[in-house]
Amino acid sequence: MNFEAEVVRVIQDNNFDDFTKIRYIYRAVCAKFSYDVRMTIGNFDLKREVYNKKIDLTNVKEFEIACYTYCRIIVDLLSIFDIRAEIVREVRGQFPHAYVIVNHKGMVLKLDPTKKHDTTRVKMGLPTYDFTTEVDDSSFSDNVEEADSNYDKRC
Repeated sequence: MNFEAEVVRVIQDNNFDDFTKIRYIYRAVCAKFSYDVRMTIGNFDLKREVYNKKIDLTNVKEFEIACYTYCRIIVDLLSIFDIRAEIVREVRGQFPHAYVIVNHKGMVLKLDPTKKHDTTRVKMGLPTYDFTTEVDDSSFSDNVEEADSNYDKRC
């Protein structure tokens, strides 16, 4: 399955603005992939393998991944649209937790699909908890609502 082409097609067909592109990619990745529970119960070698798993977005065959792979996928998809993003790693036990930071029009967006279970929440049609902004900005929630509304209407 060519997940990259699918995401690019939807974004191009709908002429999304950059914020909606960011939001769509976040939701699409959360919807397509699931957290690999072997990251929490496996031995060290298995956890390392799961944490560093590489996914070919043009030919996806595995759908269970951990936080760092989620981040790499999001950053790779955003880069297709010239949206710069960086992966941040916070030390937690043997493997650091990873999330994505995107600077967008003065807002610092934090995208963390796994920490508060957004991967499950998106699949259930519930609001996300970890697509956030570092600054208390009321326009952020308006942007999220508009992006989700545009996505839901067009897709």
